[in-house]
Amino acid sequence: MLSSRLPKDLSPSPFFEELERAKADVFAECANSNDLPFIDMTVSSPLRVGLPFDLAPAIDEAKAEFGTWVADAAGRREARDAVVEYYRERGGNFTAGQIILTASTSEAYSVLFKTFCDPGDVILTPMPGYPLLDTLAQLEHLECAPYFLKIRRENARRLATDERRECARSCNDKIAAKNSVVLSGAKNPVKSSFRFVLDTDSLLAAPERAKILLLVSPHNPTGHCVSREEWNAAARFCEENNMILVVDEVFGDYAFSDKVSRSWQYVLDERTLAGSLQTSRLQVECRDDEFTHRHDRNAAPDAEGVKDESGIRSTMPSARSLYMRGIIMNLTNPKVILFVLSLIPPAVRLDRPIHPSLQMAIFGGEFILATMIVFGCIALLAGTVKKFLLTSPKANRNLNWFSGAVFVFLAVALFFV
Repeated sequence: MLSSRLPKDLSPSPFFEELERAKADVFAECANSNDLPFIDMTVSSPLRVGLPFDLAPAIDEAKAEFGTWVADAAGRREARDAVVEYYRERGGNFTAGQIILTASTSEAYSVLFKTFCDPGDVILTPMPGYPLLDTLAQLEHLECAPYFLKIRRENARRLATDERRECARSCNDKIAAKNSVVLSGAKNPVKSSFRFVLDTDSLLAAPERAKILLLVSPHNPTGHCVSREEWNAAARFCEENNMILVVDEVFGDYAFSDKVSRSWQYVLDERTLAGSLQTSRLQVECRDDEFTHRHDRNAAPDAEGVKDESGIRSTMPSARSLYMRGIIMNLTNPKVILFVLSLIPPAVRLDRPIHPSLQMAIFGGEFILATMIVFGCIALLAGTVKKFLLTSPKANRNLNWFSGAVFVFLAVALFFV
């Protein structure tokens, strides 16, 4: 009897079944032709592709140290020192005590999930994203909720030939170059490009039990790299919601340009610490090629919002800005104004001993109280069923059909009235 953590259906997905069929067809075609070598780009194991390796030096060294080696849960000290040197060569400033080695990224995720989450908690993962994350979360009795990467069209700009080449070298623009549009007819061509960016608004839909926000940079499969502004927004979101920020940089060495920053460079940059985290204490836990950033909540975030090094405010709105936005929307909403004007003034009577202005205030207060009760109940009900709706496509489909039927009924009723 298998554990309930495992998927009920362990058969290959339709995608991988089709992939295996395509690989078999290509392999057969290459086997029949001496001029077509077969190279499987989906293989990630160096052993399976025939890369040579020599274990003799490692075995001799292990024999020499046998009986004197002291186990360390964080990993062998010499290996952690090598990781420290790896980051030092790239501008990092870490110590061996900040490095924890794991056998793989999957094991690192497993340790992180066990450390920071309880069964039933939620991990925020990118959409589109890597499907293995859902499986790893399920094995720890956790759930995944999506946040989104959206495609943004960059503002049209005139680029000289050298500038266009440099732009094409950047990580995100390199991926977006295939979808670029060049407008001719001008002295300098105008180029509009498309790239994936973090949809910070989608973070606001995070479930109540969300514990980890997972960023992947560079991201698979979009190639999105976290910008400084996006980093500030993610750090601010985790600070406000008492969440853990995990950054997977397993593809960190495959950026198309040296101008693409790694997330730990934002952390170690004093200007970022002063601008986005202020006096918060920051602990960086490094595992494999990934980092967990934990922020102390003793320091409150800037009331004016997070700003990046250029002084641009983060796209993550504060609670105060959301409240003011709601007030402005209601004041400028003609439906609300017409409803209030049609409801309250007719109820005011001049023959009452109470002044008309006071009557208006009383009716307005009653209206506000009734609105708070009704919409508060709606909010509580929405929070209760949100988890169910997020995980049930059938429920979403039925809700859409029900809503459509209600509007059709109202339209027909109004037509015959």
